[in-house]
Order: sequence, then structure tokens, then C-alpha cells
Amino acid sequence: MLVPVCVLFVQLWRGTATDIAFAEREREGVSYLAALNELTVALVDAQSAAVARQPVNDEAVGRALAAVAEVDERIGASLRAQQRWTALRAAIEALADRRFDDPDEAFTAYRETTDLLLAQYDRIREGSNLVRDPEGDAYHLQDGAAEELPEAIVATGRFADLAVLLPTRPAQERPLALVELIGSITDVLSPADDLASNVQAAVESTESRTMSSNLLTQVDRFRRGMDAIAAAGAVLNTAASELTGGQSDDDSEAGGRQSGSSATPDLSQLVQLRGEAQASAAELAGTMLDELDNLIADRLDGLRRTQWTAVGALVLAIGLACAPPVLTHLGQSGPTGTGSTNRRPTTGGGGRHQDREADQRAGAMDQPSRWPELDPIPPGSGGRAAPDAGRWGPTVAAR
Repeated sequence: MLVPVCVLFVQLWRGTATDIAFAEREREGVSYLAALNELTVALVDAQSAAVARQPVNDEAVGRALAAVAEVDERIGASLRAQQRWTALRAAIEALADRRFDDPDEAFTAYRETTDLLLAQYDRIREGSNLVRDPEGDAYHLQDGAAEELPEAIVATGRFADLAVLLPTRPAQERPLALVELIGSITDVLSPADDLASNVQAAVESTESRTMSSNLLTQVDRFRRGMDAIAAAGAVLNTAASELTGGQSDDDSEAGGRQSGSSATPDLSQLVQLRGEAQASAAELAGTMLDELDNLIADRLDGLRRTQWTAVGALVLAIGLACAPPVLTHLGQSGPTGTGSTNRRPTTGGGGRHQDREADQRAGAMDQPSRWPELDPIPPGSGGRAAPDAGRWGPTVAAR
């Protein structure tokens, strides 16, 4: 009985231990992603400030950078993310040392750095096994929090920065710049739509009772920000049509572009939309990562309970297998000693009969091997022997 039980126990223990290691690696990835989320917000804010020729909040970037560095030092090696983090950190520190005179130069430099940041997100998802999570709710949450939301935050910042750069373009370049600005709206709205689908799929497939209530309010806020950006994009699209339409020759084209510059829409509202959308996206990312961590933690607790249940079953099986031979051995090895052979049963008719036979055998053993020789006529009896007198007792006849 013990052999198959032990085989099953070993298989269950190894499988559960593998699942536990898998889930623990995922929780490490969630911790890393939470730190990257703060760095993403700080870096996009720094990009917008640099493009607008405003002071950059180096302190906020430095705090976020130090937080990610601490997490990377602790778990970066296990996630195989240290090499890319080294390159990303060097790029961010180089941005802090530079002073940009040209807004286009600042936009290009920060764009390259945020591309490295998004690549780091992919590295963490891959190294932490989050991208291979077997549960539907956890998979959709990590996909939204570690892919769609970072892309939406970065794309929203670039969209607002292009809006800031548009008035600084030469008049003849503004129509093309406006078309580029309109095209960047797709980069903002596409991950937002994918995020909504992921959240809906996660809520439908989860067994958690708190996920829907925690997420839906923040998702609605995020979608309202995206709808406002989409509405601004529709206005920009109309303005672009007015700027680029109806021009045939060079003179009329130049005049149309010059006159079209006065029709350029007010883009100051887009900067405000960027801030609101970025704040809602960052808050939503934090909530989704917390929900993801809770799901994985609950899974870990279940796996550990399974291990302890397996240990208890193994101990019980060993006890059941060892009990019969132990009890048999105890029953066969009773008390020993000289007095034990004289112990007689005290109950039962058969026991009394055996006692009598034993007494008779014991009496026979106590008698001498042969009767003593008797003298039928004792001395001084006048030649006559008493019928009941013998040399050591009664005569044979008397006996």
C-alpha cells in the first residue's frame, strides 16, 4: 500500500512545487511592474516639460529611478532583466544631464528612451512568466496592466507633445505636422480599446468577488478620458481637411497654408486632456496590478494547502500500513518470566478441568519414583502385625 501512495505523493509534491515557483516568479514580476509604472508616469511628465521648455522635475524622476533600481537589484537577476535595465537607466540619467534648446530634439530623445521603457515591460512579462499565466483573469489583467496601459500612457504623452510642437513648426510644415498629430491619436485609442476588452474578459472569467467593483469605476474614468481625446481628434481631423484641401499650384498652396495657419485649432485643451488621461491610466494600472497580485497570492495559498494535505495523507497512510504488524507483534510478545507459566485462567469450565489435571500431574511428580519397602511385622509385636501399621505408615492392605 505504501509504494503507490508514496509514488503519488512524490508526483503531487513535485507538480505543486513547480506551480508554487511559477506563481512566486509572477509575483516578483508584479513588484517590478509596479515600480516601472511610477517611472513611466515620471518620465512622460519629464518629456512633456522638456518639449514645452519648462523645468523638468528631476526629483520625481530620481525617486522613481531609485525605486526601480532597488527592485532590479533584488529580483532583476531572476527575471533576466538586468541587462536591459542597465541600458534604460543609462539613457534616463543621460536625459537628466542634457539641456535641450530644440523641442524637437527633446521629443526625439525622450521618444527613444520611452521605447526602451516599453521594451523593459515586455522583458519583465516574459521573464516573470506573467505572459504564460494559465488563469484567464490573471492573464488578461497582466496583459492590460503591463502592455496596453503603458503604451496608452506613453502614446498620450506623445500626442500632447506633438500638439505643443505644432505651433512651433514653420507654416509650410504645419499641415503635415497636423496629419502626424491626428495619426498619433490611433496610438492612444488602440491600446485603450484593447484594455477595455481585457478588463471585460478578466471580470467575466474571474471568481473574485471584489475585482469588478474595484476596476469598473476606474475603467469608466479612463474611457471618458480616451473619449475626450477621440473627440479632440475629430476636431483636428476637420481642421486638417481645411488646411490641406483646395490648393493646386504653388502660390495658392503657399497662400492656403498661410491662411490655414490662422485656422489651426486651439491645442491648449489637449495638454489638459493628457494630464487627466495619464493620471487615470496610472491609477488604473496600479489597481490592476494589485488585483493581479491578490489573485496570484490566493493561488499560492491554495497550492500550499494542497501540499500540507498531501503530507497529512502520507502520514495517515504510513500509520495505517504500520498499525497491523505493530499490533500483531505486541499481541504475540506477552509478559515473560518464571511466574507466567504458573498463571492459570480463572474462568470457564474447561479451565477448571485443566487445573485439576495439572494438579494431579504435579502431585504425581512430587511422589517418589517407587513405594518404600514396608515391614509387615514391627518389632515387639509378638509376631503379629496390626492391619493399619507399617514401618513408615499404614500397611499395604490399609492403603
